Amino acid sequence: MGFLLGAVALFLIGFGSATFADEEDEKETPVIMVLEHTEGGKQVGVNIEAIRGVFLSPYRGKPQRKWAIRPGHTLGAASRPASQVVELYKGTPREPILIVRVVIKYFRNGEGNWVPHFLLDQEPLVVRAGKRWKPLTTIQGVPSLLVITGNTLANAEGFYPKIDFELSTGPLAIDFWIVK
Repeated sequence: MGFLLGAVALFLIGFGSATFADEEDEKETPVIMVLEHTEGGKQVGVNIEAIRGVFLSPYRGKPQRKWAIRPGHTLGAASRPASQVVELYKGTPREPILIVRVVIKYFRNGEGNWVPHFLLDQEPLVVRAGKRWKPLTTIQGVPSLLVITGNTLANAEGFYPKIDFELSTGPLAIDFWIVK
């Protein structure tokens, strides 16, 4: 009986927070980053909002030579907003291939507002082959790693105000992402 009451309490707590989230959705949901690329000589992009879940990219199946991550909304909160993670994938949600994990942390700007900054966390898969480590993610024998191409410098904690990046072996499609 105690287990059943606990389960009902957890359900109600979850339901209550879902109701709260719906009320928050009536306000503008903060954009934590903008994912951009060049198409026909113009920068085009998609806003990635601070909503947890899996989201299909409007550019899925369209590899791009370079991608850019730009800051979303500046927030005027009294305390630092929570850090978030966005994982970028190629493939499908059923057969995902993680490209990179983007860690988003807020830092104050000169006006005292909180601005998102970004850290790329790429974890290439490797195996031990004899006495050497060998990358599993290779294309035609070349390890496929991300390369930061912009000239923006990171802050003291390693976070960039914006990031331009590309795959070392050629164009890259970002088919979906997960906001955590």
